[in-house]
Amino acid sequence: MKNPFLNFFKTKIVEPSVRPILEDLKKKDEIIKVQQEKISLLEKVGNAPMHFATPFGSTQDSIGQDVYKWKKSVDFRTLREFSERYDVARACINRRKRQVEKADWSIIPVDPTEKAEKYQEDIKRVKAFLDMPGGKYTRFREFVDELVEDLLVLDAGVVYKDKEGGKLKKLITVDAATIRLRVYEDGSTPEPPDIAFEQWIRGEKKAEFTTDEMVYLMLNPRSNSPYGLAPLETLILGVDAALKSQLYNLSMLSEGNIPEGFFTLPENWTPDQIKEFQNWFDAMIAGNPRFQSRIKFMPGGRGVGFIPAKKPEEMRFLEYEKWLLLKTCALFDVPPEEIGFTEEMSRATAQVQQEVSTQAGLVPILQVLKEFFDDVIQIDLGCPYLQFSWYSLDKKDELRDAQITERLIPLGLISGDEWRQQNDLPPIGLKHYIMTSSGPIFVEDLLNGRAPNQQQTLQETRIITELAQWERKCLNSLKEGKKFKPFQSKFIPEDVKKLINAQLLFARTKEDVKKIFEKQIQIAKQDLVIQKAVKLKEEIGETVRQYATSIKN
Repeated sequence: MKNPFLNFFKTKIVEPSVRPILEDLKKKDEIIKVQQEKISLLEKVGNAPMHFATPFGSTQDSIGQDVYKWKKSVDFRTLREFSERYDVARACINRRKRQVEKADWSIIPVDPTEKAEKYQEDIKRVKAFLDMPGGKYTRFREFVDELVEDLLVLDAGVVYKDKEGGKLKKLITVDAATIRLRVYEDGSTPEPPDIAFEQWIRGEKKAEFTTDEMVYLMLNPRSNSPYGLAPLETLILGVDAALKSQLYNLSMLSEGNIPEGFFTLPENWTPDQIKEFQNWFDAMIAGNPRFQSRIKFMPGGRGVGFIPAKKPEEMRFLEYEKWLLLKTCALFDVPPEEIGFTEEMSRATAQVQQEVSTQAGLVPILQVLKEFFDDVIQIDLGCPYLQFSWYSLDKKDELRDAQITERLIPLGLISGDEWRQQNDLPPIGLKHYIMTSSGPIFVEDLLNGRAPNQQQTLQETRIITELAQWERKCLNSLKEGKKFKPFQSKFIPEDVKKLINAQLLFARTKEDVKKIFEKQIQIAKQDLVIQKAVKLKEEIGETVRQYATSIKN
């Protein structure tokens, strides 16, 4: 039988006094255990550097596991709001999303020497999966749109791999703003089975994921933080000022009470007369319910006069907003012209800007997506011999190469057969040639001394002279406002004359005329240089032969 007194003494006196001591000892044991694990970790790492320093304010995940929850400098909610309210940033984001949508893709072998027919069945299976990566009702365009949105706004694209029996079932985009990153004490990402990602919604942790279950994409990774750097983070102060300026302008339009100006009336007018005249004037120009665009009448002094009101400049923030627009476009690598803010520029400049925008802004996004899809194809879908390809960009490269080749072949720098061999096509006997106004001249003929004679060189000189005379006459006619007169020529080929006359029908400015003749004169000069070079070669050859003969004799 238990003694009631002993039981009371144990529960009320002994245990309350001993419990804090035991808990304190337990905490000390745990601290010692953690320190021992840290020492063990340092012994394993040795002198290896940390990826980045764990910042003040980060919290350790649990006792015994050196995983830290990292806080982002600018919260995702702020970046989301800025991307939705700041119209320039939204225009840049939408422009990039539309460009990614229009990019064509395909699945090709990793080895370029292998033909796609070899893996036809696997290619069909991979394409079928990527056409609907998120399941039956999620198309590739929608899936990529969501990823690009988060990459541009938050510099974070998160995808959850939904698996069934170890096999990838579908890819699900996750709101990157709900994902918190965890890192080891040395700054590296935790590897399975350790948790690398947490999902927090409304202040509560909803789920945990490993790197096998979730993918975290970034466009601008940093060495001092596990999070990337979004463009809007750099614009944080500028965007805030832009939004406030827009609200200020809106309040001026909706609640402003400053009229357009004041008109002083004769001093002998009474207040009732002024009021009556004011009502009559307002009724006459009625239609605008606001008064800031009307004139107010008031008692004057001597005579009648108009006094403009001092109101805030209507375009007060124009220069600032233009500067912020250019800055925003630069950070998103989108030219202002692509989002509707056009300025005068030449076609060549516009093409250069478009190419720069593609290379600087679009290609990095497509490259990040390609790397992600390559991992999905090669690891999750089990096809290490296949890869994802944005072949629309490859088409643009092929077009650029074709344009370069088109300029090189007529100059004799490359032959048609050489181009065919570079593109895995058999040669068909296309030799090097140089295109002139009188037709092609084969380089082989030039090297063998079979070249145009001196008479043809003289004719080319006369052609250049006549073209210059014709150009001057056309410029004079244009200056006098007269039609272009027919030009009588003895040396300009008939086909060249017809071409120039046809182009002159559309010439309206001095630049148009100069452009027409400049091209033809350049061709003639090129022919002349070639002919002089051939003549010089012949003279050198003749001199060498004479010298050799003299030595023999």
